[in-house]
Amino acid sequence: MSRKKELFLVLSSFSELTDTYSSVLRDLNKNNDKEKIKPFMKKFKEAFDNAMDKDLEDHQDIALNEAKKVIASPTDRFVKLAQLAMGNNPTYVGKIVSDIVKVILARVPHDKVNTYNDMRNKILNINVADVSGKNLPDTATYGQAITLIKTLLSGYDPEFVKKVLISTANNLY
Repeated sequence: MSRKKELFLVLSSFSELTDTYSSVLRDLNKNNDKEKIKPFMKKFKEAFDNAMDKDLEDHQDIALNEAKKVIASPTDRFVKLAQLAMGNNPTYVGKIVSDIVKVILARVPHDKVNTYNDMRNKILNINVADVSGKNLPDTATYGQAITLIKTLLSGYDPEFVKKVLISTANNLY
């Protein structure tokens, strides 16, 4: 299987947009995660009752998100994607990163050759010590997260973007 196809399969396997209580239980059963079923069900009921007591509108979604946190593991798909990229040699990681950058730069409306040359120069001037450090300043971290969100949602219908932003914010609890 080609590296691009493997990366695409990992990206395309991100959880379905309409996870439900039942779909999560089906996945747990399918993957033989029997030890996670009871904690998931217990947390869902607890969070559901709590959301109902507070008269929250999206009580089912809130309960589902809380219950999914209980069963989350370090092998979540996003972690798998990062491991796929970072677990390989630097040349391969650079290829993956360049593919992502090309997708982002495809939205630039002017001369692609100059855009790529400008980007190459900026990349080669990145301070290696800054990047390899363990911690980033708060503002840099927030800025990177916001930039990633804006990049991923650029060009979509405003109503869709609004719903994704609300969902993203709600899932940070």
